[in-house]
Amino acid sequence: MKVLIPIVIGLLVVGCGKAKQPNAEKPTPATNTNKGNGAAAKPVKELAKEDVVGTYELKGDGGTNRAVLLDNGIWENYENGKKTGEYKWKLVNGEIHFVDNDGDIIVLRINKDRSIIIIAKIDKDGERINYKKDGAAKKLK
Repeated sequence: MKVLIPIVIGLLVVGCGKAKQPNAEKPTPATNTNKGNGAAAKPVKELAKEDVVGTYELKGDGGTNRAVLLDNGIWENYENGKKTGEYKWKLVNGEIHFVDNDGDIIVLRINKDRSIIIIAKIDKDGERINYKKDGAAKKLK
């Protein structure tokens, strides 16, 4: 775990999020509530696993950190080309969640440009601790 936290922070320098996430079990379609022409807005596309699977990289002063998210739900973490960890990941309400070695859930957001950034941590007690946005890992492939 001592290795994981600096890697995750180095890989996806901490981000920010909302204090409470809305219940997204059944997404409500977005519609235009203006009385104008009554046209419906396009619904937001739900993220699928294949949208997230790929290799992400962040270069910093300490070197290059790489995360490989595989379609079998495995997250491989590399620092300067050396594998430093392997974790299970999943999509939850449009966010990437993976459990670190301490049992805490690390929460990442997928940005519009398909980069990823850490936005929060959920501790073992279920408390969500949000982070301030700073940098994102770019998707390579």
